[in-house]
Amino acid sequence: MVVATKFLPRTQDEIEKGVSGQQHIGNMIDTSLKNLGMDYVDLYIYHMWDWQTPIEDIMEGLNRIVKAGKARYIGISNCFAWQLAKANALA
Repeated sequence: MVVATKFLPRTQDEIEKGVSGQQHIGNMIDTSLKNLGMDYVDLYIYHMWDWQTPIEDIMEGLNRIVKAGKARYIGISNCFAWQLAKANALA
């Protein structure tokens, strides 16, 4: 069995409150883990491109999640090939 979950981009309210992309990712994984009753997931998916957050911020947030042991692998969905290539180059 593989357990996967995903997260959406920051809301406008979060942006206005100064929540960074990394903070958002951390908040979202913690919420998912609590809802699932788990310590980690196998796959954490960046569900759609966040046009208001630098990809470097997103990738560092995902890296922190993996290093913290909250996700084994990361993924991305609903993006263009050039966006995936850009994210992969940073990884």
